[in-house]
Amino acid sequence: MLREWLELYKRAWEEQDVSAMSSIFVENAVYWETPFLKHEGLSAIIEYWKSVPCQQKDVLFEYSLIDVEKNIAHWTASFIGDDSKSHTLDGIFILEMNSDGKCLILREWWHSKNDTCSS
Repeated sequence: MLREWLELYKRAWEEQDVSAMSSIFVENAVYWETPFLKHEGLSAIIEYWKSVPCQQKDVLFEYSLIDVEKNIAHWTASFIGDDSKSHTLDGIFILEMNSDGKCLILREWWHSKNDTCSS
């Protein structure tokens, strides 16, 4: 079930298809984009994903399964940002899914290769 969900997520992100992205979440889903940023409900998730196509192009999303029983996956993404620069992301998904294979809760941790720390 996890692999199928990730394939749908991959297609939706790479094709920037908000409708396809919304089809893999339940109506009351919770999407933790980071540990401190939460999108609650399908309408909030859709609004978030509506902003993605105007910020990213030439998206390539890849994943590997870490633990299928616990719905944990490692992922990477690369794209050209609205700044015309190449961006690379690396992250982890932990999902809670219903019996239909739709996401109830998505917890995501990610970093950008372009992130810098300041002291």
